[in-house]
Amino acid sequence: IIFFALQKLTSNEIAEKLNLSKRTIENRLQIIYAKIGGHSMKDLIEYCDVTGLKNYVPKKMLREGVNFFW
Repeated sequence: IIFFALQKLTSNEIAEKLNLSKRTIENRLQIIYAKIGGHSMKDLIEYCDVTGLKNYVPKKMLREGVNFFW
């Protein structure tokens, strides 16, 4: 969810990609915000910048044999 949220996808778009309901995504985002001590996407983006999560890419999004250099 965090990966897609950082890509600026809406809750509807994230729900579609993960085969979940929009409400489930919204609830999970609220839980994530609470865990990081934030209240909004802006807070999540700032947290990810500080912790390095903004560079995370889920393994299932990568193809085998493709190399990335950061």
